[in-house]
Amino acid sequence: MKRSMMIMLMLSLSLAVSCRNGETTGQQEDERTGEQAAAREGIGGRFRKSKIDAAKLLVEQVVAKLEMYQLDVGNYPSEDEGGVNALVTRPKGDESLAAKWAGPYIKRKQLMDPWGNELGYLPAEKDEGDTTRQVVLVWSFGPNGRDETGRGDDIKSWEE
Repeated sequence: MKRSMMIMLMLSLSLAVSCRNGETTGQQEDERTGEQAAAREGIGGRFRKSKIDAAKLLVEQVVAKLEMYQLDVGNYPSEDEGGVNALVTRPKGDESLAAKWAGPYIKRKQLMDPWGNELGYLPAEKDEGDTTRQVVLVWSFGPNGRDETGRGDDIKSWEE
């Protein structure tokens, strides 16, 4: 009995020494690999969520800047007026419009979403009973980087 206990003790010590020297058992390697994969997925998931949260904030910020533009100029910028880029660059051509412009309202780099894509933009009208009012639709193309006009994984300024 003493001999078998000695053998077990020696094997345990040998295993402990080899693990301390960087060698691992198959089970330990599987556990470590699983932990690393979970950590990578956790970090990647957090990173993805932080980009989505940043895109939501950016879309809200751009809508607020477009509302400031609308208060100054009298309408949201059309595509002819430069679209969302009218927040950065004074409109050309219409002198009365250019005189009302009080920008820049935002920095050019703030018109890019966290994935490096320009924001989608569309001025629209919303029916409210007997009247219509001008609204603005702004969206990020989202993680997949494809313009789905507010669908798919796009991050948008409106609710349907």
